[in-house]
Amino acid sequence: MVVGASTLITIVTTSIQLYSDYKSDLASIDQSFASIRISHLPSLIQDVWTADDTLIHTQLNGLVTLRDITFIAIEENGKISWMAGKREEGDVVEEHIALIREYQGKDITIGNLIVQADLDAVYQRLLDKLLIVLATNALKTFLISIFILIIFHQLIGKRLMTISQFLKSDHPRSLEVESLVTKVAEPQDKPDEIDKLVGAVLNHRQTIHKAYQEMNAANQKLDQLNAELAEQNSVLSDEIGQHKVTSEALVKAKSAADELSRVKSEFLASMSHELRTPLNAILGYGQMLELNMDKTLSEAQSEYVSHVIEGGYQLLHLVNDILDLAKIEANRVDLDLSDFDPLPLIQRCISQIFPLAEPAGVTIKLETENRTPQLVRSDAARLRQVLTNLLSNAVKYNHAGGSVIVRVNTIHDDYVRVMVIDSGHGIPKQKQSNVFKLFHRAVADAAVATDGMGIGLAVSKMLVERLGGRISFISEEGSGSSFWVDIPLAKNTTVLIWTDDLRVGVDAIDSDHQGIFALINEISRENIRTRELQGIVDRMISYTSYHFRREELIMEVCGYPDLIQHKALHRKLEAYIKGLKSKWEKSNDATILTELRKFLREWWISHILDVDTKIKQHATGKEHEITMALQVLAKN
Repeated sequence: MVVGASTLITIVTTSIQLYSDYKSDLASIDQSFASIRISHLPSLIQDVWTADDTLIHTQLNGLVTLRDITFIAIEENGKISWMAGKREEGDVVEEHIALIREYQGKDITIGNLIVQADLDAVYQRLLDKLLIVLATNALKTFLISIFILIIFHQLIGKRLMTISQFLKSDHPRSLEVESLVTKVAEPQDKPDEIDKLVGAVLNHRQTIHKAYQEMNAANQKLDQLNAELAEQNSVLSDEIGQHKVTSEALVKAKSAADELSRVKSEFLASMSHELRTPLNAILGYGQMLELNMDKTLSEAQSEYVSHVIEGGYQLLHLVNDILDLAKIEANRVDLDLSDFDPLPLIQRCISQIFPLAEPAGVTIKLETENRTPQLVRSDAARLRQVLTNLLSNAVKYNHAGGSVIVRVNTIHDDYVRVMVIDSGHGIPKQKQSNVFKLFHRAVADAAVATDGMGIGLAVSKMLVERLGGRISFISEEGSGSSFWVDIPLAKNTTVLIWTDDLRVGVDAIDSDHQGIFALINEISRENIRTRELQGIVDRMISYTSYHFRREELIMEVCGYPDLIQHKALHRKLEAYIKGLKSKWEKSNDATILTELRKFLREWWISHILDVDTKIKQHATGKEHEITMALQVLAKN
């Protein structure tokens, strides 16, 4: 009976195991098919489109080595053009996958991929395993059964036989029977193993019952915790999914925005140059009339001429701002970096604004902390342009008799902060999110400020970020505004500033590199919240992948000779960044974040200077092909 039960258990467990293995093998085949569709189908489509026999045969020979894949072929117009392996006629699983290629905005079927998996190999593996498992389990069952029978006979069988004899005895009152009854029914001075076992079970019955109750309570608590964990996982999964969708949408939006920005920049630059030519003529003739050397102009006419010249200079200033904007957005602004003490420059900016503040009775006060001179690394002319714009706005949008305070101090030992505080009208809360947008004026009342087109702050923000700094503000309507600029110190080793020696010479690549530099500077900010930092790191990963796709496409169009090695560098960087991000999110270890920041700065500088700068020599003369290829990529 024991042997029969063991055999039955062996058959059942073996059947379950073999069925599980069979399902696993079928799933493995499905996974191989899915892997081919996801990982290899795009490259096969491209190779078939270009009719590259070498690459097609290489890929097919590699795919046919997948487990249980015995035959793979590409069919064109009902005929097999390329194949690998041997096509079987027995019990097989075969799948036909259409090769679809987009051409001129339409999907075209250029062939079919035939993939065949042989089930005979699966059956043979199952049969081999069945024989091994049955033989092993049979031997194991036999040995265990023999052992159990021996133990049972020695420890229990004899006792049970004795009790059985007692029950069958024809002389229940005989001395022998009485002895047996006494031995079985009454407690013994020296209880045997069975007596001890029964006693232990009885003694522990209450303990087991209590433990069972505690286990039920623990299970209920565990169920509650699992429910809470499932709810939290669901929320987290939704957030991750939403963030993934958002990241992909941001990449597509960035591509479209880059194209729109390029067209807009070209238009602004062209229009600005077209406006400057007649404007210079207007100013020139106006200045000649203003001289009035023949004294032929009346007093009213002279006043009209002065208004013409004043308006001309305002228009010239606007045209210059538009030209600056076009250069910055086209990533063609030149920076002249140097190390200098910013305080004298700030004082010159204040002196320049005094003539604007004096008629309105606006006072300007400079406040500095007691410190030794701190050197910053920046472009003095561009920094002066930014500070002059902030001071000019502080005066123009101020009350008559108001005040402006310029406060200079060092923050985090890495930046010098220049804050311009005014007592003016302030910015309405609903308009604050648009302050740094183009052609936006925070105060629409013409009585407050009549000149300006809302370009200055947008240009200032772009310049400050190009210089590795930060610009922001706080404001309350009716109480004034405080704008500040953070300028990196010369000793700051965490900030990246784009300079001409990093320029590759291909506009699309240079633009992407500058965007990556800006993201690295955001990651390097101190005192940033974890959730915000996670978002920036995710944007960095998405933008890096987006840039690599564009750069690899450009290199392919240009016939870059080391494309495969270059792609390998890209994949290695992507994997390393994702690995560091995963480690940091699991441990929240600040040292990992520091390692990520340092690695990104050093890798990108080295990669651009040592590798990417070689692309230009292959891209020369292929600007049109590059533009068209990038436009196609942006649409996909």
